[in-house]
Amino acid sequence: MATTVTGTVLNKSLIAIAISSLAINSIAGEFSLTPSLKVEGTYTDNVELTEQNKKDSFVTQLGVLLDAQYNSQYANFSLKSDSTYASYSHDHEIDDDFNSLQSNLNVMLWPNGISFYAQANIDNRSRNSARNSLADIVSGDLVRVNTYATGLSYIIVNSDFELDINSGYQKISSEDNLGENEGIQHIISTRNGRNARNIYWDANANYQDRENRGQDAKYFQAEVKVGWISGFNFNPFIRYYDENNEGDINQGRSLESNSYGIGLRWLATPRLYIDLSY
Repeated sequence: MATTVTGTVLNKSLIAIAISSLAINSIAGEFSLTPSLKVEGTYTDNVELTEQNKKDSFVTQLGVLLDAQYNSQYANFSLKSDSTYASYSHDHEIDDDFNSLQSNLNVMLWPNGISFYAQANIDNRSRNSARNSLADIVSGDLVRVNTYATGLSYIIVNSDFELDINSGYQKISSEDNLGENEGIQHIISTRNGRNARNIYWDANANYQDRENRGQDAKYFQAEVKVGWISGFNFNPFIRYYDENNEGDINQGRSLESNSYGIGLRWLATPRLYIDLSY
């Protein structure tokens, strides 16, 4: 069965867009808005993607698309939306609206790399990917999934080292209430810059704390590599990896794992390397 985007979801999206627009209007920059219309017709001899009792249908899609871009020295904003009405010749009772949205806002708060970000994403996914992974607007059987995220990021890139720190909040909700969760996530990564002559490193860590209806889950993963620059295309390194996952929400990860060992980095090209480790 097709899905319906409720007025509440659309209102939240419009409010988020309005707030984003107010935030960036105070910063001089370039704004562009490109609206377009979509008309599509698709004939299928198995609209429900079933093995038996196949039904043919002609599916008509009428849509309005918006593409907005804003760029300035300290702020960037993008929005892509698609509002489509689908009509099915075999059963007009399932005619419905399908809406998708991708919106990103990034505002630099400090010249040294501290930025505020906000993201919104609304899309339609297969209700049961194991049974029908090919579901789309033509075949229906979709469920709306909303993802919202906001937080702070700190990025430094220079010839000596690179550092990327991200700390934020994310909420995922779905029309069928499956897979919903919300919580915080902290990510940090660092590596050497191009001026490194003797020692190179590559490290990253990821911590998540999520909850859903009284259940929670904590996940931690970290990996560190430190190596010696030999002057040739093969550079040895030592590594350490640690992973821990606990809680009630199943995220498809192992409960715990840690390892250490040695490895070799092959510089295939100046911009491509391959790590082999044990």
